[in-house]
Amino acid sequence: MASTEISDREFFNGIKKYWFIWLPILALGIYWLIQSNEANADLEAKSKQISLKLESIEDQIKIEIKNGNKDKALGLTNQLVHPYHEIYSGKEENWYSDPAYYDEYWNAKREFYKNQILNN
Repeated sequence: MASTEISDREFFNGIKKYWFIWLPILALGIYWLIQSNEANADLEAKSKQISLKLESIEDQIKIEIKNGNKDKALGLTNQLVHPYHEIYSGKEENWYSDPAYYDEYWNAKREFYKNQILNN
């Protein structure tokens, strides 16, 4: 027999012999993966919900800019802050670009509106 076959056989015999140790480790690993996926789904849902609220504020900013109320528009602009660095699913991505993130997207929007308000 080749040395790799002997080594493989010893490895599997060790697993069979100590199954009572490996089984809980495997179960904990699977449990951790499931919990991690659920947490990611919850965070994605929260990110989308916050983004929808920020879109509503953005609409109010546009109205205030149109009405000429710069102070109120600037105050609303400062509220365009997203707390999560999650991939932004609302923006189309090109195959050659980096993925957009919620916080970066809303930071860019905030700076855009600040420049628009202060330069007019």
